[in-house]
Amino acid sequence: MQPILFLHSADASNFNPQAKNVQSILAHWPAHGPSAEAILFGEPAPALAAATNVSLAKIRANRIWPWRVALRMQGSYSAIVAPGLHFWADWLGVALRRASRRALPLITTVEGLAGSALDPSAEAARYSRAAGHEVFCQPVAPGTLMRRRRLHGMAAHIIAISPFLGRMAELDFPGKVSVLPLGVDDSVFHARGRTEASGLVTARPRVISVAGVRAHKRPQRFLELAARFPAADFAWFGDGDCRARLVEEAARRGIGNVAFPGPLAPDALAEAYRRADVFVLPSRNEGVPKVTQEAAACGLPQVIFGFYEAPTVVNGENGFVVWDDAAMADRLGELIEDIALRRRMGAAGAEMARNWAWARVAPLWRGRILEIIDGARAEVRQTRSSAEHST
Repeated sequence: MQPILFLHSADASNFNPQAKNVQSILAHWPAHGPSAEAILFGEPAPALAAATNVSLAKIRANRIWPWRVALRMQGSYSAIVAPGLHFWADWLGVALRRASRRALPLITTVEGLAGSALDPSAEAARYSRAAGHEVFCQPVAPGTLMRRRRLHGMAAHIIAISPFLGRMAELDFPGKVSVLPLGVDDSVFHARGRTEASGLVTARPRVISVAGVRAHKRPQRFLELAARFPAADFAWFGDGDCRARLVEEAARRGIGNVAFPGPLAPDALAEAYRRADVFVLPSRNEGVPKVTQEAAACGLPQVIFGFYEAPTVVNGENGFVVWDDAAMADRLGELIEDIALRRRMGAAGAEMARNWAWARVAPLWRGRILEIIDGARAEVRQTRSSAEHST
């Protein structure tokens, strides 16, 4: 069998969630059987540098790198796996293969719901009717949305990362969607060493969030929560175009218990989780936020919205799932005030996260990919056999 090409970079410096997911899958790729390949621009992630059955295709990081990726896709592969937000080079590479009659199984993923930036509410309304509750879509450029739909349409199979996203994907691409969870790096994100002295019981509870500081993530709401609960400390880790404005607004309004310190590397972020008391995510349009897996693994109770039906937070078990801003504030207040509740929910989250370890999840992804390749080959054989019999 030819290698399986994964369209994400294996660079250690790439902290894109989809890239890290691919790196984690490949870090657990077995030394026997079909090999895998990923793109590399700089220094490889340590877990992949010594992988024996994973090759890294070095691409020069200059202005024409997307064209180089598209050309790389023309090589001899058993399948191409294109996870996450699909770049135009992905579409170009697949289109070139189809134009030259060298199509092969394309496997895409659905990791969130998107709508045209011109009017995201149109797609959101359609999904809301199907879901039976309000749904929000991330606004993306119309061209990006079109390419994504075309790639899904050309795909042999689509893997959704939650049952909810699987149901939504079936609306447009019936019959070729399945569901697999994402994993978490339990060597980094874990509750070991999380003691009362490091955050479960503190004089001032610490509330954190982790996301890009961008409008659609609603960091403004986080600022308002800090203003409402002055007896707790709030920190939002991440960067984005709203960060400087929110820092200035907090200073102007005298909200001294909130900080936007910027992004952290995974090891430092895991420590930040373990030193915190509650995780809250004000965003309403998500897929399955990786940060909710990380927070749970580190023993943090959470408050998130239910619009995207994340399987990582079970209401009343390892946190609260809410449907409006008032309920988010009320539930956060409960966790700030109730140490025993924080302990119980935090412990439940850490226990849930045991099932998300990449050592368990990565083999599921490999197995599904190989099943899809085998199914596509069987279909080709059947088509050829039917053609021979008809002649």
